[in-house]
Amino acid sequence: MEIQNKKCSLKEHSEVDAIIFCLNCKLNLCKECEVFHSNFCKDHQIYNIDAKDNEIFNEFCKEYDHFIKLEYFCRTHNILCCAKCIAKIKNEKNGKHTDCNICNIEDIVEEKKNKFHENIETLKELSDTIDESINEMKNIVENYEEKKEEIKLTIQKVFTKIRTELNNKENLLLYEIDDLYDNTFFKKDIMKEIEKLPNKIKLALELDYEKDNKDDNENNNKQVNIISLLNDCISVENYIKEINLMNEKIKKHKNLDNLQIDFIYNDETIIGEINNFGFFSRNILPEFLKSSIIKGDSKKQELIINWIKEKIKKEEINFELIFKMTENGSESKDFHEFCNDKGSTLTLISTTEGKKFGGFTSLNWKSEGGFVCDTSMETFLFSLNLGKKYDLNDKEKSSIKFDLNNGPSFGNGDIIVYQNMKEGKTYANEKSSFLEDNNLELIQKEGEQQSFNIQEIEVYRIIY
Repeated sequence: MEIQNKKCSLKEHSEVDAIIFCLNCKLNLCKECEVFHSNFCKDHQIYNIDAKDNEIFNEFCKEYDHFIKLEYFCRTHNILCCAKCIAKIKNEKNGKHTDCNICNIEDIVEEKKNKFHENIETLKELSDTIDESINEMKNIVENYEEKKEEIKLTIQKVFTKIRTELNNKENLLLYEIDDLYDNTFFKKDIMKEIEKLPNKIKLALELDYEKDNKDDNENNNKQVNIISLLNDCISVENYIKEINLMNEKIKKHKNLDNLQIDFIYNDETIIGEINNFGFFSRNILPEFLKSSIIKGDSKKQELIINWIKEKIKKEEINFELIFKMTENGSESKDFHEFCNDKGSTLTLISTTEGKKFGGFTSLNWKSEGGFVCDTSMETFLFSLNLGKKYDLNDKEKSSIKFDLNNGPSFGNGDIIVYQNMKEGKTYANEKSSFLEDNNLELIQKEGEQQSFNIQEIEVYRIIY
């Protein structure tokens, strides 16, 4: 029941200010309604609705439509509650604290009173530093905003550069196709030459006709114009030569017409690359900034963290990089020098073909002892490419191998790293401790084995 509106609950008087509240009826009543109510409900609990009397309502539950006395305390949520709040039958209005740690108000009065003075002192101490904390938070927010704008500017610059390169490539291809057709295969001027052919043939025939007439006249007149005759003959010969050359060009271009010229492209591949282009790098833990395998890949980091937390049943864990093959050495003795007796460890392996996998164990690495079982069943393998975890399938089977001549090796040959830690092998068969008929995306099916070349090995000590 909402007391704070202080309007009469009667529909006809909904705009009239209430002057009393009846706890039994759970109604706000105006002056007119109060007269009627007092005549018929003399035994009801009445409270005046007045600013100076509002404290009386503090003893009632403020949950919607509850308005009954607060008699209980929820330790789970540190809040006072009423009988409806702890009702066993849950619905939208009741039973919000049914499953909580509940006690009577009387049971916590002294506890709260005693802690009150302590909390006041704590509050005073906090108040002395609150301004500093607020300013610190403002600086953090400002830095975040500056970083965000910086990243946005970088994105815009990168895509502007890409658009420029795309436009340049488009213009280049358009120029090349013009050059290919207009200059290499087909010159536009040849059409003008071809169109002149009929006129040249006609002129040649006319010269022949004129020559015949001239011959007749000259024979009759006994006057031969040698120069004119020669010019006509030479013109005809040149016409024939030009026509033959033109025919050769036409024949050549007819053959070129059979050439197939196409624009080869794969827009789906390009669009796919564009969709996958660019991502936001985020490291969940600072130690992973040192990683060459999962740096910036928050999804893979989160997978690993959750897998380990689930196995060792810890809420908070941290990581310390204790070995990196490219920095600390690529021989198995180097691994044991840095990693033996360090407690729980995470091993990450990346291959030259881009595969990423590894394993976790809570056992101490040793230089001798051979195949070792993990009765706690906490050791597991994983493939980061597939996003899968492979649990130990039998606590009687080997989980890791202690051998100075091997790097971090897991299971009964499931993952083997040789003395030269740039090489390794994986097995998947019925004897495997983890993989069995599964695989690390290195092998295809049960019973197979696969060698791999290692690009990097990283080992992290797990702190909890």
